Amino acid sequence: ASTNRLSNGSSLMLSCQVSNGSPLANISWYRLENQQFHLLDNSSSIITDKNLAENNLSLIIRPADNNATYSC
Repeated sequence: ASTNRLSNGSSLMLSCQVSNGSPLANISWYRLENQQFHLLDNSSSIITDKNLAENNLSLIIRPADNNATYSC
């Protein structure tokens, strides 16, 4: 886990990568709200020549994101 300080309206790109799976993983992003994870994005990409799966999540930071937890 990492900690970043961001301002309201700034952009953030979160990236999750998994390599060498067989088969390669489908990667999804979740946000923890009210002690439950809620699906945000499940559009992972497969990069076969690198044997890699990844999902990039783009966010515009808003006040509700303060102390938010994201997981992939």
